[in-house]
Amino acid sequence: MDCLNVLYQHDNNYAVFGGVSILSLFENNRLAPDICVYMIDMGLDDSYKQQYCALAQQYGRRIQFLPGQQIAHRIENLGLPKYRGSYATYMKLFAVEMLPETVGRIYYLDSDLLVEGNLMPLMSIDMQGNALAMVRDGLSLAFKDIYGFTKEEPYFCGGTILFDIHSWKEQKCLQTLCKYAENVRGAFFAADQDLLNLALKGRITSLDVRYDFTYIHTIYPDCMFLKKFHDQAYYTQEQLQSARENIVVLHFMRFLGQSPWNSESLHPHCGRFDLYLSLSPWKDYKKKPARNDLVFRIERWLYRYMPRSVFFWLFMTYYRHYVVAADRKLKESIQRDITF
Repeated sequence: MDCLNVLYQHDNNYAVFGGVSILSLFENNRLAPDICVYMIDMGLDDSYKQQYCALAQQYGRRIQFLPGQQIAHRIENLGLPKYRGSYATYMKLFAVEMLPETVGRIYYLDSDLLVEGNLMPLMSIDMQGNALAMVRDGLSLAFKDIYGFTKEEPYFCGGTILFDIHSWKEQKCLQTLCKYAENVRGAFFAADQDLLNLALKGRITSLDVRYDFTYIHTIYPDCMFLKKFHDQAYYTQEQLQSARENIVVLHFMRFLGQSPWNSESLHPHCGRFDLYLSLSPWKDYKKKPARNDLVFRIERWLYRYMPRSVFFWLFMTYYRHYVVAADRKLKESIQRDITF
């Protein structure tokens, strides 16, 4: 496949950060014969659209906008529950069926990441007949406990998703997801990520961790992480080290409640974000403080002054408790809706 097709979605709140991500994609894939970015338009201001188009033109690439409102109406008509007040998280699953017939594969990327390497190999890797390929999740134990996955079964992260659109349509994956949401369960803590893992269990190809590398493997030594993580379906120390030496996608994710675009952020990847921000049309962007809730203030203090191994144990313990408690609360709210 000669064209690298990439899918993004965000609104004005993430327009600058998503734009920096798109710039990193263009900058580090200069050898790709062709790149087309498909952007789900979730109410982006025209000024941002114009900046995106100018950026694409600067690199000799293409960008096309997909009607987000139209996609949201379709999701609403199918009766899928909203996630945090909107249908945004499900839009990518519907958008892939709106693409031109010439698009065989497309790589969905969250907007809080950088593309640091060559994505072209994804357009031709063996997906083993599956419609999706994803990176295994680095904080999956809590989710696996909730949803009954065994230690040997992988649970995947939804931050990056490789779609083989022919297989997606042929296997009627969207219909499978909708039926699962309607007949089994439609509301989840991690929304589309949980839905994909459950409804398409055993039908997702595993990608190298270099395609969704996170801060978890920057601030914690691999030996310590794997010793405390105890997930037999995760990557080995050798695989993590190999990925670290050749990161393709650097996924920020919030760390201690902060992102690299927050002022006074402790995020370990601030420097990488700042580099690409300085190359972008938004180089004058003024960073804003992150949320300063008491829990985050305590977490940051502990991170600064505790031994890393102790902090990691506390973090994993709290995270698992938080996910399990949030899922229980969600189930209770679902039950109330059914009862009343």
